[in-house]
Amino acid sequence: MEYKDKVVASAELRELIDNSERCLAAMSYTEHGYRHANYVAATAHRILKSLGYDEKTCDLGFIAGYLHDVGNCVNRYTHGITGAILVYPILKELG
Repeated sequence: MEYKDKVVASAELRELIDNSERCLAAMSYTEHGYRHANYVAATAHRILKSLGYDEKTCDLGFIAGYLHDVGNCVNRYTHGITGAILVYPILKELG
């Protein structure tokens, strides 16, 4: 299984996306669930590929796009930093 597939299949990461979506919905933000995560992930992958980056870099762009909003489950204004703190141990465990 490819690393990005492990990320998408991770129950812990899916829970963070679910919780972030619920928090943003409570604040009346637009949809930020799986449709948004997959759209941003695919777009990042496509842009990097079109710029000639290697597949590993493109996959890392996909993962960054997929997880970019998970920190919203804690705080909207610093969600990037919060998300990085939340996903680091999970990504490390996934290898």
